[in-house]
Amino acid sequence: MRFKAIAIFLMSGMALFTAFYWMTDGARRESEFRAQQTELIELGTLYFGPDEIIHTVTVSSAGFEPAVIEIEINASINFTNTLGADITLRGTGSHPFEAEVKAGKQAKTRFQSDGVTSVTADGVAGTLEVTSGPEFLSPLGANCARCHGADGTGGVTPLGNQAPNLHSRALANKWKDTGGEVANIDDGAPPVLNNYVNWAIRYGGIVVSGNAKSEMPAWGAEGGLTLNQIDALTALVGTWANETLQQPVEGIPDTVEAGKQVYVDAGCVNCHQADYSGVAGTFPSLLNIGNEPVIDLPNPISGLDKLQADYAANSRTFLEMWIRDSATNYNGGTATGMLPYPEGSLSADALKALITFLLSLKQ
Repeated sequence: MRFKAIAIFLMSGMALFTAFYWMTDGARRESEFRAQQTELIELGTLYFGPDEIIHTVTVSSAGFEPAVIEIEINASINFTNTLGADITLRGTGSHPFEAEVKAGKQAKTRFQSDGVTSVTADGVAGTLEVTSGPEFLSPLGANCARCHGADGTGGVTPLGNQAPNLHSRALANKWKDTGGEVANIDDGAPPVLNNYVNWAIRYGGIVVSGNAKSEMPAWGAEGGLTLNQIDALTALVGTWANETLQQPVEGIPDTVEAGKQVYVDAGCVNCHQADYSGVAGTFPSLLNIGNEPVIDLPNPISGLDKLQADYAANSRTFLEMWIRDSATNYNGGTATGMLPYPEGSLSADALKALITFLLSLKQ
């Protein structure tokens, strides 16, 4: 009887444990999901930022300036020797090392181990205390901030072109239309990372503009980022898109200045360039579109006569038809090389301002 009572007790305990486990399973999985999403976004923030931060330390007989440094992820120190003679730096602690620095020269050292390292050198007073964080990202971050700005609101590329604002409503709508919206951490739903943002990161600017020579690199395959890093960047940009989608839609004034911003935000700049000159043989110049239509198109169209007649009759109406759907309106449904911009990706207000700006371009 004693063994039977023990067996019944154990079976009852197991039954209670099983019931409790299944009752709390949903909450536990949601908590784990939120933690994973938060971690993914945090990683995306790291990859988005500069691929390497350089701190500069001046070494003189008086000591190290500054004498205390906290190293971020992907950061290094450039030691500048001002003593007038060669020196050997020695690090003890979490990152032991020796580095020779020639007189008047620099030597760079990467601190990759968590903890504190004390740096000294013969003939140099005092000690440099370096507190280093996590190991370097491998591979290094994408440094998206170099073009898109530290906060992702846009910037100028190394070649002088305008990089898009990653908080724009146009991008947010594309994110939503390709399923990305459910990746919102507050939705509690599994993230959808296979979407427009992910494709643009993985395959580069050709996804955005069709321009194979776009400055936006293809980070997938041999582009330097792992799939996990691409997913992390996707999740980060997705949080911005979700924030934008939650904001009320504000009307865009019908002004040249507002239209110029639409030109950037809608991605026109990716093909027709920041100076509106286009790319010879690929994307036409818009420099004189306020005076005459562009007829020297890389892909000849069947409705060229209609295009010219429509521009002559009402240039504003023509541009609306061309931007909305050039293939349907002027080429019998065959792609023209100009991406369509339905109202879902470019609001009526935005299109009106954009056309006002385009018509101001005259030579």
